[in-house]
Amino acid sequence: MPGGRIARFLLREILLPLALAVVLALVIQATVAKPYEIPTASMDPNIQPEDRVLANRFIYHLRDIHRGTSSSSTRPPTSTAPCLW
Repeated sequence: MPGGRIARFLLREILLPLALAVVLALVIQATVAKPYEIPTASMDPNIQPEDRVLANRFIYHLRDIHRGTSSSSTRPPTSTAPCLW
């Protein structure tokens, strides 16, 4: 049964590692760090538009936020317009 061997090979060597990599990436983004792209010049001159940053989500479970620490937040889900304050 070569068809069964091919199916087992695909499952064991391709699909299973691919599924594991996707799940691992999602868990890391949710708990440890998440990449962001900066859309505007709101943090100029330190961070330029279209720069990419990696937000550390884990460190603040171990220590408090200090002066000079950049923090990011998301827009509330009910908001339809960008905040202009």
